[in-house]
Amino acid sequence: MTSRLRTPEGQVLSCGVRLGATATGEPPLRRWDTSSPSSSRRRCTPSRVSEGRDEMRVGQRSWRRRDAGASAVEMAIVLPLLAFLVMGVVDFGRALNAEIQLSQGAREGVRLAALAGGNAAYDKAAVRARVILAAPAPGFSGTPTIADADISLCTNTSPASAVASVTAKLAFRGILWTPGGGTLQQTAVMRCGG
Repeated sequence: MTSRLRTPEGQVLSCGVRLGATATGEPPLRRWDTSSPSSSRRRCTPSRVSEGRDEMRVGQRSWRRRDAGASAVEMAIVLPLLAFLVMGVVDFGRALNAEIQLSQGAREGVRLAALAGGNAAYDKAAVRARVILAAPAPGFSGTPTIADADISLCTNTSPASAVASVTAKLAFRGILWTPGGGTLQQTAVMRCGG
């Protein structure tokens, strides 16, 4: 690449020296010397501006190397916090999923318990199986537990104001919160006869 300059007469003059940085072994950037009174005596001279640019480029490279170390330190500080935040979101999502599935299972079980009124097929084992079928893997782990004491069936002699109830429980173990385990439970209640 060459540098070009127009004289007052419109003549194009070229410096004929490649533009480049001294750090790469190429000749320095040259500029036109316009200090002479005659425009025809212009000559190509090294530019002081180009030397400053080369020094600036070398300074930028060393600054970038120093900055790479600072980036590593910043990443070491931020990465554990980010990982903790992501694991917390995953735990919350699993717990919410478990609560929703337990609620759905308890509702399905109480529907069957409310209609039991004297039907031998609608016993506590059938209600328990219905709850487990409606909530197959709450929180992506385990199955809900339903004790006999957690199931209240309607009978033929139940008054009109009587209710059936089912409580579904799950031992939930999270990644961050409740690492020793916690119990999630949902209770559903429905009037006898549906």
